[in-house]
Amino acid sequence: MLLYKRDKKPTMLLSVIDSETEISGCQERLASILHEAGGKSSRGKYGHRGDHGEIDMVWHPNEEFWWGYKKKSSRHWNIFGLTEPSGESKTHNIVCEINIPLSRGTWRIAGAFAKDESGEIYIVHTGKIGGGRKGIGQKHFIENFPDPESYVSVMRNGKSKDVAMVSALNDKNLIKNLADFVRKVDKIKRRQPDCLTAANDSEIEKCQKTMSDALKAAGEAKQVMVRNRRTFKKNVH
Repeated sequence: MLLYKRDKKPTMLLSVIDSETEISGCQERLASILHEAGGKSSRGKYGHRGDHGEIDMVWHPNEEFWWGYKKKSSRHWNIFGLTEPSGESKTHNIVCEINIPLSRGTWRIAGAFAKDESGEIYIVHTGKIGGGRKGIGQKHFIENFPDPESYVSVMRNGKSKDVAMVSALNDKNLIKNLADFVRKVDKIKRRQPDCLTAANDSEIEKCQKTMSDALKAAGEAKQVMVRNRRTFKKNVH
C-alpha cells in the first residue's frame, strides 16, 4: 500500500476500477467478508438528513459498528453506524457512507475500488461527506483527517487524485480498518468548523462547550432584550 505525505509526490499510482463486472465482484467480496465476520443481522431503521428507511444491519460486536447495503440506481450504497441495532423502533444514525459507482463513474460519487500494478485491490474515499450541518463536507474532511499520511494517488480518466485509503480489500484487518475509518469520520463530523485547531477529544469537547455556553448566553441576552422592549412599549402606552 502506498502511503505518503501530501507535500510529496507518489512513486506509484493506483488505478480506479471502472469495469461494472470487476466492481460488482469487489462489492460481492466486501459484502461476503462483512457478513461472515459480523454477528447478528437485524432489520433496522436508518436516518440522516434527506433520507430514512429500513435496511438489514450487520452488527460487528468486536469493533462496535454496523453495516448495511443497498444496490441503488447508480451506486453500491454501503452505510455504517455506531449504535447497536436493537430491533426496536429506534432510528440509527448513518455515520459514514462508502458509495461505489456501478460502473465507470466520476468523483461525484466519493468511494471507489482501485488496484495497484500487482492487482491488489483497495477501498478509497475522497472525503466527500455530509453532516447535516454547515461546514461539514470534503474540505472539512481533508483539513481534519487524523492520518495525513494515509493518502494515495489514484488515476481515473487520465487524471490523478489524492484520496484517503480505507483498506486493502483482502487485508486480514479489513473489519478493523473499516471501523477505524468510520470512527475517524464520526470524529470529523463532531468537530465543529469553529474548533478546527482542537488537537484531541478533550480539546474538541472544551471548544464545543465554550460554543454551547456562548450560544446559551446569546439566547438569554436576546430574551432580556425582548422583555425590555415589551416593558418599554407597555410604559409608553
